[in-house]
Amino acid sequence: MSQKSPTPLRSLIKTAVAIIGASAMLLVGGVSAQGVSAPQKAVSSAPPVARGMYSNEQIPNTIEGNVQDWDGDPAVDMFVHLVDGQGSVYRSAQADAQGNFSFSELPAGDYKLRFVGDENYETQWFDGKFSQSSARVLTVSDSVGWSVDANVRKISGGAEDLEIRANFHEPDGDIVVADVEVYLFNANLEEVENLQSDEDGNVLFEGLKAGSYTLCYQADGFDYVCLDTATDAESAKFIWLDEFESADYNFSIRNYGTVSGLVTGANGSPMVDAQVFFYLTDRFGQLAMWDGFGTTTDQNGFYETRVGEGSVKAVAAPAYSDSPLVPQW
Repeated sequence: MSQKSPTPLRSLIKTAVAIIGASAMLLVGGVSAQGVSAPQKAVSSAPPVARGMYSNEQIPNTIEGNVQDWDGDPAVDMFVHLVDGQGSVYRSAQADAQGNFSFSELPAGDYKLRFVGDENYETQWFDGKFSQSSARVLTVSDSVGWSVDANVRKISGGAEDLEIRANFHEPDGDIVVADVEVYLFNANLEEVENLQSDEDGNVLFEGLKAGSYTLCYQADGFDYVCLDTATDAESAKFIWLDEFESADYNFSIRNYGTVSGLVTGANGSPMVDAQVFFYLTDRFGQLAMWDGFGTTTDQNGFYETRVGEGSVKAVAAPAYSDSPLVPQW
């Protein structure tokens, strides 16, 4: 099975071959007063767990794949649970010595994959999610099957002195926001700790073990929000900490709105898993700053996310490519 590697956005921008067209100038209103997470620096943030995902008409009614840890080693004996549209485990398998697994002769319908290993691994859903509700849906039929490549996090042992630091401020960055309630959750969606930002807008979570974490917060007069712009921990982005690194975040507290759209290729077909990023613009329409992490399109090329109040531009780029590609506005 060939492996497709994600192409970094910066590399995409530097190339000269345009492949997709996605253009949007959006005026986002403050639908409700919530904070938008805008990390200035994120050390050791977890990249998308999916290494590749593609339909295969040669294997209808089948979901097959390969699972590895982040060192590139096969996740031998990893249990792979196939969960049906009703939320029940329809079938289970163990990855072989090469990390391969397969579910064949499946009834047409929607399925999700859950990876469960021993105490050395974090339990995860495909692709890179920690809850069933946010996991990727794989729809099979008599004409469509799926091949997936996935990575699972192997927890480093022994580290118990890691830190996550965060600072909260108003959009211009000059005024800090104190007394923000900040909640830290682990990969099991358990609340690890709850702190308040100090008079300088700072919060420090310390003594953490290696693993995946997410932050949720609520400022006075603003709604509850999680990384990045999610409404709850289940759908939030996660921070990966290993035994050698910590993480720093800066959060801008402001209003935001919801934007959505469709990304298509040059032939008009939907682009699956395309990366969509949002940039705030000034009153002259010039780019001012990157707003949050962005999002990816679903199986129909559709995206929906929340961005900061004001005018924004959206840029889209293919998520996986074997040749140089450049995003377009």
